[in-house]
Amino acid sequence: MSAFIRRLGFCGLAIFLGAAAPEPAQTLTIRLGHPNGLQHHMGRSLTQMADEISRATQGRIAIEQERAGPETAFSDVKAGKLDAAGIATFYWTAQGAVGSLAQAIPEMDLLMIPYALTDIDKLKRFPTSNLARQLEARVAASGVHPLMWVFITNTAIITTVDKPIIKPGDMAGLRMRSLRGLGEDFFRTAGATPTPMPPAAVPNWIADGKGDGGTTDVYAAAAGGWAKAQKFGTIAPLYSVFYLIFVNQAVWDGISAKDRAIIEAAARKAEQADFILAGQADEKAIADLQAAGMTLHFQTPQERAQWQAELAGPLRKAYLEKVPDGERWLGLAKGL
Repeated sequence: MSAFIRRLGFCGLAIFLGAAAPEPAQTLTIRLGHPNGLQHHMGRSLTQMADEISRATQGRIAIEQERAGPETAFSDVKAGKLDAAGIATFYWTAQGAVGSLAQAIPEMDLLMIPYALTDIDKLKRFPTSNLARQLEARVAASGVHPLMWVFITNTAIITTVDKPIIKPGDMAGLRMRSLRGLGEDFFRTAGATPTPMPPAAVPNWIADGKGDGGTTDVYAAAAGGWAKAQKFGTIAPLYSVFYLIFVNQAVWDGISAKDRAIIEAAARKAEQADFILAGQADEKAIADLQAAGMTLHFQTPQERAQWQAELAGPLRKAYLEKVPDGERWLGLAKGL
């Protein structure tokens, strides 16, 4: 029995003199898994979307969020254990990072090329762009229905225990928490040793003497208590992250065309509303990091030029080596 059928709720059939009453309206609860909590700006954006969908469908469709990591979320959606899930763009790019995904999708790594797609106006156009549609097609080929892109950040932070990172060479020899895919190449190019792991694991990793720093977005750094053991942070628009939310295909196919249209309209609205929530969250996170004692350095235009000269070119080359038609994908990003 599919996840969709298991979660259909019925009021029951009244039988009078052997005749069944008219079939009542059907309701569906969509269980949506992702690793961010309800207080994260992504969780708040999805809650607002869920409320709008519930009102517009007169309660026929409810969305409930729960915790689910990228290692299991895709498998669970495919198997019907979850109805929908969200996975960060950088996870899709590395073979084996997303459980049961037949083929990695390295095309998404263009978001990790330093400064290639970090302009906020371009990022706002991304969810409805031809670039997004073509990336969605890659995901849909694995048997799920892509629904929406939730913006997470274009405000990266590189943190360290005992020295500020001003130029790329300052990372040489350091053991750094990295993102997947080109996120690992980023640190290797700078002479550091990357280790992918969840942001929440970093404080203990640092405390155990196994790492020297890492990168994440400013919200995750503040929420995860990175300032307790890491005293320096450099903030720069190095890369961008979205979560792609996708739905079990059978669940999506079982929703009426009318309700699918309501869900899609609410998703488009939530995609743009989240940019406001993300910006507010970043501002608060920066203040929280400073209040916790972290010394922050905001990258200057001159420093950005140096980072671009030293890192963007090698990362672009690495991308083209991983993606045979990478120039075409980079052209789609440039054209936003």
